[in-house]
Amino acid sequence: MTTGLKNLIKKLLVYSGHYKLRSYLRSSGKNWLLVLMYHNLLRDADYTPDQWLAGGEPESVFKAHLKVLTDFCRVTSVEQAMVEIRSGGLKENTIAVTLDDGYLSAYEIAFPLFRKHSVSATVYLPTDWINGKMTMWWETFGDIVRSSDIGEIDRGKIDLILKKYDADPVFETGVVCKTKMEFNERVAFSLMKLSDSARWTAIEELKPVILGDSELIITRAVPCSWEQIREMSDAGIKFGAHTCSHLNLSHTSLDQAEREIAASKEEIEQRLGVTVTGFAYPYGYDPHGYVRFGSILDRLGFDYAVTSWWGLNFDQTDRFILHRDALPMETSLPLIKRGLYQIISQ
Repeated sequence: MTTGLKNLIKKLLVYSGHYKLRSYLRSSGKNWLLVLMYHNLLRDADYTPDQWLAGGEPESVFKAHLKVLTDFCRVTSVEQAMVEIRSGGLKENTIAVTLDDGYLSAYEIAFPLFRKHSVSATVYLPTDWINGKMTMWWETFGDIVRSSDIGEIDRGKIDLILKKYDADPVFETGVVCKTKMEFNERVAFSLMKLSDSARWTAIEELKPVILGDSELIITRAVPCSWEQIREMSDAGIKFGAHTCSHLNLSHTSLDQAEREIAASKEEIEQRLGVTVTGFAYPYGYDPHGYVRFGSILDRLGFDYAVTSWWGLNFDQTDRFILHRDALPMETSLPLIKRGLYQIISQ
């Protein structure tokens, strides 16, 4: 190898955060827990701006993430990390992988990769969806947007409907959405913060405005079956509760929340023959509002609960308001390392 090539490789490693990452992992002071969040994984061929609208990560990105994590970091489940925290503290810097909602891709795509890398992840299940009792609203809304002519949508009417339901308007500040994916992300993010009943009513009112003269094409997002979930559980994958109906707890009474949280925990435990110790707040955007559920979760026998609020966790972090984060949507290992370093060094 020539001197010039060696110097180039060295510069690339420095730029990627390779050396900084290794150094930081070895000498970062008090130990931390980084919980990473994923949802629905998908085959790369299906990930296009006008086809994949309900969120998720391409398979190639997830593979690259696991490669970096298992090469550089100690990866274990949130459950194991919490055992350590309650027994005196994290043994070392730790990363945990979590998936929300129990999409079929958790079994078909993630599970084989977890086995390959000897990773014990955690999957949080909204049991009504697993049981076929409900449709995820963002999948329904994604079908509406996917079927539309993006150039014909009246943005002003969209904002009027959103404001009618006290949702944040999207387009009055001059936002321009050039793809269906961007349009869907922005409007769905506004809808997410509504109560569950108001959201479905708003979607029905938005539907004709978005569709126009286009025909609605319905796709079917599929969850794992209980048989597949049991197979993963037997292989060491952890499962946590996520309410029954993916309830927005920011608009829910304590009694209703407790009923759904308890019922989802009980069903998972009965079906799998395990003790469920983890909970994920649906949507997860309201950590300050979720503080009121800590005593309920403790009484029901949970060890921890995760939000979608970014950041690291430490031994003293409120165990019922744990942070989660996300790595860059990249397949480049150097860029993933750089992104990981940026998260853990903040």
